[in-house]
Amino acid sequence: MRLTPILLAPSVDATAHTAYAADTPAVVPAPCVDPDYLPFDFWIGNWSVTENGKPAGSNHVDRLLEGCALRENWVGVDCSRGHSLNFYDSRRGVWQQTWIDNSTGALNLTCRFSDRHMVPTGASNDLKTHAQRIDRIT
Repeated sequence: MRLTPILLAPSVDATAHTAYAADTPAVVPAPCVDPDYLPFDFWIGNWSVTENGKPAGSNHVDRLLEGCALRENWVGVDCSRGHSLNFYDSRRGVWQQTWIDNSTGALNLTCRFSDRHMVPTGASNDLKTHAQRIDRIT
C-alpha cells in the first residue's frame, strides 16, 4: 500500500498529523551497497561475444533487487539461450552464480574477489560420462 500525503486543514488537531507520520514507513538504507557487492558491476550492460574472432552471441546483464543481484541473459548465434543469477553471499563471503541453459546445461559456481580477479569455479558432472569435473570460468 502506498500512502499519499494530504494537506491538513489548519483546524485539524496536530495529533492527527503525528499519527500519519508514525504510519509512514521509515527510509531503509539499501542493503547491498558495501564494496563486496560491486566487483561484478563492470559486467552490467550489453555485450557482443566472440570466440576465436567470430561472433558467438550476445549477453545482456542487468542489476536486480536494488543491486543485490545481477541477471545474465545469453543468446547464442547457434540459438542457444541461457540465464544466470549472480549475487554476493555475505554469510559465506563469496559470489554465487547459478546458470541454466536450453540444452539442460547447469552450473553452480562460487568465487572470491582477490587481487582484482574473480574466477568462478564449481564442480559438476559431465553430461555424457557422468564423471565429476571442475568448471572454471576465466
